[in-house]
Amino acid sequence: MPMPNDAWGERGDNEREVRFPPRPIPTEIASGDHLVYYAVGGYKRVFATARVEGPPKLSDEHPNPVIAKRWPYAAPVSVRPDTKVKYVSSGPALSEIGPSLQSQIGQGVSHFEIGRPEFDRAIELLRKAKITEDSKLKTGWRP
Repeated sequence: MPMPNDAWGERGDNEREVRFPPRPIPTEIASGDHLVYYAVGGYKRVFATARVEGPPKLSDEHPNPVIAKRWPYAAPVSVRPDTKVKYVSSGPALSEIGPSLQSQIGQGVSHFEIGRPEFDRAIELLRKAKITEDSKLKTGWRP
């Protein structure tokens, strides 16, 4: 399922939970962890950061049964509003955050650890992207 450009409108669950595939079981994800939301496929952009508020648990509760089956583990999150862009295409490219990060993403990889410098860079670039996007949205702009 490709990520829609409006990652918050269609699914809506991205703001309150993050989902994981059945393998590997996300045992290393814990309350207090910080995440960078990344859209794979055509966009290859980051579009928000979030804090994990509880451990991932097996959950078939999702309005879309395909999502519930493909990503059966869910962890509650709080998305940082200052880093949340409305449109994925407005976010910075992953290569801007760390040139080597793209090589860590492979088929079936849902998450991986990044260093503090890359996380701080993601926050900095997302804040700038949000300011730019908010200014454009005020003029009626849509991608």
